[in-house]
Amino acid sequence: MKNGKLSAYGRVQDLKNVEKASYFSVVYSASRFPTEGEAQLELIPFDKVLSQFPKNVYDTSRGVFICPKNGAYMFNFSMRPDAPPIQSFSVQLMKEEEAQVSLYANPTPDGHAGQSSQSCILNVRQGEKVWLRLVHGAIRSDMRAPSATFSGTLLRHIKNME
Repeated sequence: MKNGKLSAYGRVQDLKNVEKASYFSVVYSASRFPTEGEAQLELIPFDKVLSQFPKNVYDTSRGVFICPKNGAYMFNFSMRPDAPPIQSFSVQLMKEEEAQVSLYANPTPDGHAGQSSQSCILNVRQGEKVWLRLVHGAIRSDMRAPSATFSGTLLRHIKNME
């Protein structure tokens, strides 16, 4: 038994790997963003942290993930357009001030639109900020069961990033 810990599956867990973890999961819990009109290149203020490690890697006061260590991170985000009438919207995943990937959602000809999502893997350096920007349109969520989500997980720590 390594470090005296046995997993539920009967295998030894290496507790050193816990130190390497980093993740966050946040939601936008208000009903609409922006509260009126349409956004023009605005940071989406995810305001409720569901889970994070280490503490405060997602800064709700600034609406950004602050990378705690160099590495390859997987980011996921999902949201739906405001309704009615449903309009298109565009969201960009930003690393510092540079767009990395975009999400576009357009209503169907009959005026319906569902949840849209995007994901990517990025190399991020310690201290860099990752955030979501609403380029145009408006998104809808729900205070009781939020549907606008953003999350990130460290896949692999990279000590020396070029």
